[in-house]
Amino acid sequence: MTLDDSKPYITLSYVDYEQKLNVRAVGDQILFLPTPHGPSATLMLLSIFGPHSAVRGILARAVSGGELRADRWPDLRLIGSYGGGGRMLTQMLSKEVTHGVYLTRELLLSHEVGYGGFAVLGEDPAEVYARLVHAYAIPALPEWAPWISDRLMKSGRLEKLEGFNARGRLVRTSETELDGLLSEGVKSGALRF
Repeated sequence: MTLDDSKPYITLSYVDYEQKLNVRAVGDQILFLPTPHGPSATLMLLSIFGPHSAVRGILARAVSGGELRADRWPDLRLIGSYGGGGRMLTQMLSKEVTHGVYLTRELLLSHEVGYGGFAVLGEDPAEVYARLVHAYAIPALPEWAPWISDRLMKSGRLEKLEGFNARGRLVRTSETELDGLLSEGVKSGALRF
C-alpha cells in the first residue's frame, strides 16, 4: 500500500446520510490488517484528536464495528471490531481538543482473541518474543527471538500490519504449534539452552 507522506496527519471520517452526520477527526497513528479480498481492512489501533464529540463519535464507530474512511486511502474501508471487542480511551487536552485511542482486543494483553492470535506493536523479534511468552507458557530464551520470528514468518504465522506512524505484526499461532516449533529447533540444534 502506498502512502503520501507529505502531510503529518490523517483525517478519519464517517458519513451517516440518514442522520445527516459527517464526522471528522485527525489521526496521528493508525494500524490495520488489510483483507486479502477487496478494499477493506480490520482496524487494530487508532490515535486521534479533535473536538470532543468528533473524537467520541469516531471511536464509538470503531468499537461498534462501523466503517471509517481515511483521506490517505480513499478506497479503503477501515472496519472496527464487531461485537464490541475493542476498547477506547479519551483524555481532554483542552476545552476544545480531546485525544482518543482505540485498541482492538488483539492488542490487549489477553490471548483470548479473534483471528486465532494477537497483535504486537512493533516489528522487532524481541517484541514478538515478549508477547509470546506473556501469552503462552513456553520454554524459550530471549536470544531465540530472531529464530522464532523468522520461522513464524516463513510459516505464514506472523503477518505485517499496515498503517501510519505505527508498525506491528499479527501473530497467529497456538501454544501447541509454538511448542512443536521450539521442539523442532532444539532437536535440529538451531536452538540451544
